[in-house]
Amino acid sequence: MGSLMEERVSIDLKLYTEGRAKFYASDLDRLEKLGLGYTNAEIFYNPKMVVNRDIAVAALRWMVSNGKNTALDLMAASGVRSIRFALETDVSNVLANDRDPLCVAIIRKNVLLNDVRDKVSVSCEDANLLAERLSVEGNRYWFVDLDPFGSPVPFLSSAIKAVRNGGVLAVTATDEPPLFGIKRDKLLRAYGVWGRKTEYCKEFGLRALIGYVVREAAKRDLVIRPLLGHVTGHYVRAYLSLDRGAEKATSLLQEDMGWIEHCFNCGIRSVVQGMFEIPEKYCSECGSKLTLMGPLWISDFVNPEIVQRILGLIPEESSGYRVARRILTLLIEEVGTPPFFYSLERESSRLRLPTPSTQKVIQELRALGYKAARSHVDEKGIKTNAPLSRIREIIIHLSGKR
Repeated sequence: MGSLMEERVSIDLKLYTEGRAKFYASDLDRLEKLGLGYTNAEIFYNPKMVVNRDIAVAALRWMVSNGKNTALDLMAASGVRSIRFALETDVSNVLANDRDPLCVAIIRKNVLLNDVRDKVSVSCEDANLLAERLSVEGNRYWFVDLDPFGSPVPFLSSAIKAVRNGGVLAVTATDEPPLFGIKRDKLLRAYGVWGRKTEYCKEFGLRALIGYVVREAAKRDLVIRPLLGHVTGHYVRAYLSLDRGAEKATSLLQEDMGWIEHCFNCGIRSVVQGMFEIPEKYCSECGSKLTLMGPLWISDFVNPEIVQRILGLIPEESSGYRVARRILTLLIEEVGTPPFFYSLERESSRLRLPTPSTQKVIQELRALGYKAARSHVDEKGIKTNAPLSRIREIIIHLSGKR
């Protein structure tokens, strides 16, 4: 009886609106009344990912403006992303795929509802098999969106193959415990990265994901460069351009990949460029042995000129418009600052002082000639080329103590 009830509830549908799209997906309100979350939905839809899809729409608008006008949604679920692509951009062709026949039936229903049959085609295949087949057939796409539930690792090798040369792979990861260094063993198994939880663990997760895709592409003499990366809520998201060339791939591993050395005793950290040697040092401040973490992406994960363009293309009618604009604005401000931020809360706690205003600390640092910007990940996080000792001096100064 219980299983029949769960099956009945799981396919109850509700009509939603997001951006310009109207679509059916599982009734989340009904699931909530039964004590179930959106992850139990048969026709998956997460309304908290609206900002993710808003930025994806803006990114595709930018792609289309450059004549790159095809898109592949490898795991479409309800099809909301694909339908928004069709309604809110001038894309010529979108392929919405899901391996679940029930989801595919609902995607077709939603395509008809929005009258986008001329733009959206639907397939029911395993994501890996579809991407591999498209690659073999030479039918690659300019924009490939990979948005799985959990880790994208099982799908990335195939997804890369489905991207046209000069195209973009957009990838989401929601497996925060491994990526953020909380589950260190799984981080090493899944991503090939050594790490531990730190105050900047979310940015670490973004750089670990980008680094993994870079290394995966390099196996095929492909070059992956981030155009835009962000951490929002419960997920990590990266937009990566694809190019070809073995020498370029090697240069990327030498110049843009590397390690971070972190002292868990005094908080000092430094970045080591290149991943062909594994450094091992002791902290210059306190003499403690440094913890080595990586390999991961250590360069900027934002192309400011492109992101400025994308910023102006965010769909204004969407409920996520303001949040999306704020994220991209902060990302542009971060460009040119060193990897990883310092947590004012963590450093103030070390000093047993109240946490000062983030903006005041930034102003003090800039007045001293340092680069400084607020982290898009943490409101109390500051990215700067100033030494940690200088940040602590400013915290003490702003507290009124000498």
